[in-house]
Amino acid sequence: MPPSPDLPPQTTWLFDDIVSEILVYLYKDKRTLSNCTLVCRSWLYPASQRLFRKIRFHSLRSAQMQSPEMLAATYEDFLEFLKTCSRARVALQKLSLRSPNDTWRTRPNDLPLSTLREIANTIPHLRVLKLGLGNPLQITKTTEDAGASSE
Repeated sequence: MPPSPDLPPQTTWLFDDIVSEILVYLYKDKRTLSNCTLVCRSWLYPASQRLFRKIRFHSLRSAQMQSPEMLAATYEDFLEFLKTCSRARVALQKLSLRSPNDTWRTRPNDLPLSTLREIANTIPHLRVLKLGLGNPLQITKTTEDAGASSE
């Protein structure tokens, strides 16, 4: 029987626990998680939390981009993304920054320390920062760090 035009459409909703359980199975499927943020407002936050929990940023450097300023611009673009996308900034817990040659084990010479510090201070819940192929760094933010990031 078709719905009566006089009745308001029924709203179907799921408990938050059920939505969370559904999203657990999508942790590797970024495209589907992205689509889940569009389902409805109640799905936006939990899907965003899983979508942006871990980000791997690979700087783009081609043969035409040999100057360090060109590479630093890509890190600046990433920093601008973090500043403008609050869903990513708040959800991000693990960040990996990699160089195009994948050979450095510590901070690359072409990533300014000031940019690296600003990236780290922009992300409130950052727990792990991995630079290149080196071991991940565990991040512990102090109250002094929090004060410095608000200046």
